[in-house]
Amino acid sequence: MTVEELVRWLRRVHGYDCVRQEIAIDPVPCDFSTSDPEPDAIVTTSDYDRRSGPPRPRQIRFVGEVAYSSQRIDLGLKAGLYARSEIPEYWVLDITGRRIVIHRDPVDDHYRSIVEYGEDERVEMLSAPGQEVRAGDLLIFG
Repeated sequence: MTVEELVRWLRRVHGYDCVRQEIAIDPVPCDFSTSDPEPDAIVTTSDYDRRSGPPRPRQIRFVGEVAYSSQRIDLGLKAGLYARSEIPEYWVLDITGRRIVIHRDPVDDHYRSIVEYGEDERVEMLSAPGQEVRAGDLLIFG
């Protein structure tokens, strides 16, 4: 349910055409796995055309992952991959921890800014200033 809530909010903020759910992205080369990662939600730039294949890093403004039991991978391996790909903003919606961990300002293989928000705090995206949502409204399990 959290993925659906996140995607619904992202579409209200960015419009339907720029938000994708669970599609492969084409990150910088890495030893991630045998296939490209498939984040739970992404926001693409307006110049991305899905007929041209998976979005390239320069066409991605935001990546969101929902973590029920994958926190170690999402906060470690994937964060490093997305930082190397220069994705400007990466959120991990940690269901069991009841928090959203927001990564910004990628450099090399890490993000310079990593801030945790509790469920009663409000969050907003770099690409949509002023469009706030209470973290707990996205952290819906079920």
